[in-house]
Amino acid sequence: MSSVAIIGDIDVVSGFRLGGVKRAEVANSAEEAVAAFDKILDEEISIIIITQVLANEIRNHIIGKLVLVYYQ
Repeated sequence: MSSVAIIGDIDVVSGFRLGGVKRAEVANSAEEAVAAFDKILDEEISIIIITQVLANEIRNHIIGKLVLVYYQ
């Protein structure tokens, strides 16, 4: 089953929840975003949406995790 997750500030997460996205994590810092991203990776999620500000802050962490997943 295909599903979507969102990581972002409360306003973005609230908007996506109103749009029907059930898996959402509020993150206000890079540390919170890393924790949310790692938790979501352990689930069967097809698409992870991250706000641009948070994605820029944790870019190296995202790339590192995706390389590990891709080459396993």
